[in-house]
Amino acid sequence: MLEWLSAIPLALWLDRAGLEAVLQIPVTWQQNTSRWVLYSDPTVDLANQIDPYLKSWSQKSLGQSAHGVWLQSGEQILFNHQGKALFSGASLTKVATTLAALKEWGPYHQFTTQVAIAGKIEDGVVEGDLVIIGGGDPLLVWQEAIAMGQQLHQLGITQVTGDLIITGPMWMNYKTDLATVGELFYRSINADLWDTHLENHYRSLPHHLPRPQVAIAGSIRSQVPPNPLTPVLYHRSLALVEILRRMNVYSHNRLSETIAQSLGGGDRVEEMARTFAGIPAAELHLINGSGLGQDNRMSPRASVLLLMAIQSYLQFYHLSIADIFPVVGYDGGTIHDRQPPLYSIVKTGTLSTVSALAGVIFTRDRGLVWFSIMNQGWDIEGFRLQQDELLGTLARHWGGVTHPPERIHLRSPLPPALRTLGHFSRDQILIYR
Repeated sequence: MLEWLSAIPLALWLDRAGLEAVLQIPVTWQQNTSRWVLYSDPTVDLANQIDPYLKSWSQKSLGQSAHGVWLQSGEQILFNHQGKALFSGASLTKVATTLAALKEWGPYHQFTTQVAIAGKIEDGVVEGDLVIIGGGDPLLVWQEAIAMGQQLHQLGITQVTGDLIITGPMWMNYKTDLATVGELFYRSINADLWDTHLENHYRSLPHHLPRPQVAIAGSIRSQVPPNPLTPVLYHRSLALVEILRRMNVYSHNRLSETIAQSLGGGDRVEEMARTFAGIPAAELHLINGSGLGQDNRMSPRASVLLLMAIQSYLQFYHLSIADIFPVVGYDGGTIHDRQPPLYSIVKTGTLSTVSALAGVIFTRDRGLVWFSIMNQGWDIEGFRLQQDELLGTLARHWGGVTHPPERIHLRSPLPPALRTLGHFSRDQILIYR
């Protein structure tokens, strides 16, 4: 709890001190003082390490033009093969979605869902309607809704004589149709309607409050909230940094699409990410926030710059990319069977003919080495194995490390309430029995 209480005031102070205005200044590639000025290091020759992989990849696809590699340490380019060419980025697209979300809301942001009544409460009965006012929570899932139902039950509310009214922006279990959202929420708050699946979600909750039993007599409607309303409960989501971590570790397509739609869609995500990271327009083109579809395209250099921009942004909040991307040796998800160097922080990307990997490895001689490897072809498993092998070769070439550097820690702890689904302490009760 102390870590959370100390970190959030820091973030608020930074905002008030003008950090947001500073970080939103567009980065120009030509400006000599820019943090993104790139130049090649003539002392680095990686031909012996990388050429065998390029030749092998060429034999599996349409030649070397089907592959891109970008390696960078600080401002120095260490290797560039097709680094500015466009490739299908697959789930590397989520890196852009991550940056746009952080810039829009900040890492500690919580989305608020409100529960109110249109009527009055008499002896545990709502004589009127129960109204749910969505706040755009992209991770409102079974556990969260059940926890809200438990709080209503704790207040003594067991019946609603009127309707369940849902108003957006609200989605649940990644469903966007408000009628469907209403049906899911309706079931969540009344254990008499549960099946085995919902029962299992209840048992996974981090506390042992009773099963909610809020029975609604009327129908489910979506409309503008009626007036007047009596607020009953504020439910706050997990911290955004935790939502993004789950999205990236498991490469969750529906979650990333929900976040992207909240931001305004693929075009808006592209614009926000490209502007902040200083990426030329020709090197990033997005149609959605998840990477599904071959039309999401980026250069290897663009994916590296997105990651570097995220790290630059997060350090002001005492966070690092280790807080939102998979860490080798710590996380499962899409890297559970991968073997890049220990402590590497990576993002995978896979489609039927695309295998991509971007991130950072830690080395003794070159410090942080940012990389992006983008392969196109049918041998997905072969590409994955060779990506890991190449990174291992580079780590040995520059010297391995036994622990990550201080500026990329593993990982900044959030209090349980901000990282655990269904934690009731994120609910603020507004009325009392």
